Amino acid sequence: MLRAPLIGFDAYRQREREVRDAATTPSGVLLEYETLALRVDPPNISIDNESFSDCTRLTIDSANRPGTLVEVVQCLTELSLSILRARISSDGGWFINELHICEPPSGRVTDERKLAAIRRMLSVSEEQGDGCGPRPQQPAARSVFQMVGPDARGILADITQLLMHNGCEVRSAALWTFRSRVACVIGATESGGRPVADSPKLSRLRAILEGLLAPPGRGESAVVEIEQSVVGAVHHERRLHQAFGWLR
Repeated sequence: MLRAPLIGFDAYRQREREVRDAATTPSGVLLEYETLALRVDPPNISIDNESFSDCTRLTIDSANRPGTLVEVVQCLTELSLSILRARISSDGGWFINELHICEPPSGRVTDERKLAAIRRMLSVSEEQGDGCGPRPQQPAARSVFQMVGPDARGILADITQLLMHNGCEVRSAALWTFRSRVACVIGATESGGRPVADSPKLSRLRAILEGLLAPPGRGESAVVEIEQSVVGAVHHERRLHQAFGWLR
């Protein structure tokens, strides 16, 4: 079976972060599936402080993504650690690095803060304390469109196309259907990455979405609610539960 070429470490980390905030890539591929192979074989770091009296041995095994070794060396440099010797081997798209590092004057690395930073230096998580590793970012803000109405074939595609046609970028989306009803929660921003700040535009979008979900003359009803700016997690499932309760 042919394997897709591995992307670089920085791109791998960025895509793993995006999977929490978006449903698809710009090309329409589900992020969960695109990065599945990367999550199956995450980098593994082992720290040995017992075998040598003058240094600490790190063993790092990972898929051979471009830039991984650079990330490791940069992290150790930021922690003011020296590499005494190294052994690097790779085979079949996999590599194992054995690094002997030291910290003056004791030789072995005993600072728990630095050891914790070493363990997470190849992590894709945005959570970080002192030391190296992924840098913390400010929580993203977005406008949240929460709606419920009659189910229809292709309704999610119609909603996202409508938002994009009106200058919005869809950052996340979730949809549930139940007994011919559909609930949908979408996080969106303006093209610059900021929440939609134009109140008249939001009012216009609400009216258009209500007409899309429940066209006039059919005797059906729909509810659309919009929060102009939500910082951090959107909590799609909670909002979907809430939306289904609006039409009871």
